[in-house]
Amino acid sequence: MTRKFFILAEAEAQVSEAAIWYEQRSKASATKFVSAFRSTLEKISDNPLLYQIIDSEIRRAPLAGFPYGLLYAVSDEEIIVLSCFHGRRNPERWRERLKR
Repeated sequence: MTRKFFILAEAEAQVSEAAIWYEQRSKASATKFVSAFRSTLEKISDNPLLYQIIDSEIRRAPLAGFPYGLLYAVSDEEIIVLSCFHGRRNPERWRERLKR
């Protein structure tokens, strides 16, 4: 089954912010971060039910080598990436964002 794949604008902005932060420290780190992001998107697309449900219908796919995870929802028709969230931040922050 092929599902439509969407990345919310807020999630894209979070990825950009993190990539910029890493680039300011090391271009190689920024490149690795973007690569980990793309790789994780591919894994989600290939097997969206692979990752653990962390809240209601929300799953978290970790970015290998980085303290970030992609929060996403899956239905029979689509996959929606909701957030790229730093694992050491208060989880209430992403829960609040998802209520909007």
